[in-house]
Amino acid sequence: MEHIGRFEVFLICILVQGNTAVDPCTNYSKVYRSDSRGTNCFVDIKSAAVCDRLLKPGWYKAEANGISLEMASSCPPMYSCGTESQLWMDGRSPSVSEGVVYRKVCIRDTGPNDCCNKSRQIQMKNCGSFYVYNLSYTDECNQAYCFGDNKCPNRILPTVRQTSTQQTTLGFTNELPPIDPCKSYMNISRAGLRGTMCKIYDVETTLCDRLLRPGWYKVEEKGIPMNMPTYCVDSYSCGTAAPIWLNGKHECKIEQTTKRGKSYEKVEITLKVVEILNWFGSGEAAIS
Repeated sequence: MEHIGRFEVFLICILVQGNTAVDPCTNYSKVYRSDSRGTNCFVDIKSAAVCDRLLKPGWYKAEANGISLEMASSCPPMYSCGTESQLWMDGRSPSVSEGVVYRKVCIRDTGPNDCCNKSRQIQMKNCGSFYVYNLSYTDECNQAYCFGDNKCPNRILPTVRQTSTQQTTLGFTNELPPIDPCKSYMNISRAGLRGTMCKIYDVETTLCDRLLRPGWYKVEEKGIPMNMPTYCVDSYSCGTAAPIWLNGKHECKIEQTTKRGKSYEKVEITLKVVEILNWFGSGEAAIS
């Protein structure tokens, strides 16, 4: 009987140790783009909006420049937190002794009085010097959780390549010549994720051109130019939910040249897109 009692005590100890929960204060991920989620960071055309549509569920800590951030606990302004629809906490932050608690998170719509038309539950914990939050992905883009009251970080607009000269046959002039889009263009962001074989569930953050700066763009990946597809592509491809494709053909300008007795053809492909619109109708649309 004495040996049986020792075996039972040993078995109980194993079961207790096996059920020990992982402490989220030491096991968490960092919130993506935390420095762009402040209530004083207003979304504009200079950068892509923050979107948590593809956020991996789990425990997260938010910090910017080494400073821990708390989730916003009052209704944020429209178009703040670097996104169009903000998620904020309707409640107080817990004390350390309370451990893991549940809190209501409101989803702010784009209307002036739409602070909490929808809501969801999250978990959070006070870790002493910072908070962690058990978050899941949002219902749509562009929706994102708000943290802190920071202003947007300094953004640098894409560099426009301008190689055309201002010289005329009569000398120099103050008038700018017509811009040749083949020599003056911007490089589109994240070109490598815009292929027709790149599915939305294979990318960490979905592509969204909702705030794309209007202008001429060249698309290339690792120095290799890429053309926009001219056929209907599958939904949820090109790293986004609603791919945009060219309903037409690429026009080619062919120049005949002769070198060392051999004939060569120089093919110049120009995409006839005058301007990429600034505001797309869908929140999850991107150029393929």
